[in-house]
Amino acid sequence: MELDRIARSRESFRSASLYTRSLIEVSLDPLVTISAGGKITDVNEATIKVAGVPREQLIGTDFSDYFTEPEKAREGYQLVFTKGSVTDYPLTIRHRDGHLTDVLYNASVYKDTHGNVLGVFAAAHDVTIQKQASQYARSLIESSLDPLVTISAGGKITDVNEATIKVTGVPRDQLIGTDFSDYFTEPSKASEGYRQVFAKGSVTDYPLTIRHKDGHLTDVLYNASVYKDTHGNVLGVFAAARDVTVLKQAEVELRRHRDNLEALVQERTSKLEALNRELARSNENLAQFAYVASHDLQEPLRIMANYSQLLEKRYKEKLDKDADDFINFIVDAAKRMQKLITDLLEYSHIGSKDANMTEVDCNEVVRKVTGTMSAIIESDHARVTHDNLPVLTAHETGLIQLFQNLIGNALKFHDKDPPLIHIAARRDKSGWIFSVRDNGIGIEPQYNKRIFHIFQRLHSRSEYPGTGIGLSICKKIVENHGGRIWVESETGKGTTFYFTIPA
Repeated sequence: MELDRIARSRESFRSASLYTRSLIEVSLDPLVTISAGGKITDVNEATIKVAGVPREQLIGTDFSDYFTEPEKAREGYQLVFTKGSVTDYPLTIRHRDGHLTDVLYNASVYKDTHGNVLGVFAAAHDVTIQKQASQYARSLIESSLDPLVTISAGGKITDVNEATIKVTGVPRDQLIGTDFSDYFTEPSKASEGYRQVFAKGSVTDYPLTIRHKDGHLTDVLYNASVYKDTHGNVLGVFAAARDVTVLKQAEVELRRHRDNLEALVQERTSKLEALNRELARSNENLAQFAYVASHDLQEPLRIMANYSQLLEKRYKEKLDKDADDFINFIVDAAKRMQKLITDLLEYSHIGSKDANMTEVDCNEVVRKVTGTMSAIIESDHARVTHDNLPVLTAHETGLIQLFQNLIGNALKFHDKDPPLIHIAARRDKSGWIFSVRDNGIGIEPQYNKRIFHIFQRLHSRSEYPGTGIGLSICKKIVENHGGRIWVESETGKGTTFYFTIPA
């Protein structure tokens, strides 16, 4: 009977041992049992692989011998004997070929039936991939020049990069675990910001101001989003801050300049309005003076002209030759003075405010002008032609004066050949460009601008008559229509006057 009991007991022990070994071997993680003295008493196949040492060589050796930090390994299993267990204790196993495996050990004591501690049972979980991923994530965080932080659901900082340390002036270990909102000028606004991220999933360009521990302020725009585990559970918030201090200062400076500019524009506008009013009064007074002066001058001039002509009629060739010359001088001067006054009066009336713009057919304008000037055109054997000209919104009287002066100018300044005058117009993006081309004596290039100034003449009166006001009138008419006038010419090869009328 006793022998049978012993046999059954041995069989039961052998079965328990086999069961225990099966449990050890079934795990893919390295498993070991350790005696109170720190010696390995059993291992599984996974431990043999991670250490690169056969089972029989492992058993009986010191557990701490197979780690990069033996002292830390020794402290770990001693901690198990003290506390009964440890969780996620970080160590690195060194393979015999030098390969390293990062693990987290979870260990607890095991006891006999009487509660006596026999040793430690330890299981190691390979976290190499997770550690590499964590290092990769840290590298990503540190690669940014912008402050980056990770925040827990409770608003506590779980990680930061170097840029965050610099902008706050607080070391990394002091930042981690503290409230995210503590480092801003408006903590409640910062708290509201990360709550919005948890509620919406992300926020964009959220304005905050970071306060450095020395008091320096940095304006930033935060962009943040939640990050999740593999099951989709939200773990925390990832937040990146873009420094916009310079931009904000530029906006303030731009606003200041804009306000100054608006004030300056308002001041200049007021001055300009006052000058315009003064100019309008001066122009009105000048126009009135020119009208009155020319009207009052005409009467004595008429008397002078009439009596000088009467003298010429009655006493020409009855007195001596000097007297005839004197009479001729008086008559000619009176006529020129009358023409000058008439032209001045005409010049002062150009651009009168009561002149209404209407639709004007330029073909009809040219026909009217050539009809009026038909006597001189025929006497000079001249030829005036034109292309099909446009219909414009313009001052008809002004256009008649314009073409009359330009055609008259071409008729006056011709050489031996009969005058040939051609008028054309072409459209561009801003309006119409007219040209009046002749085959006359031409103009030297240095006088191209001078000829449009009032009273500017290039020839003596004995060569070509006139007052020097005609082209000034043309310039004023064109400018009153919002256009410009210029000339292209070469001595002896004719002249082309150009002017524009906006559409």
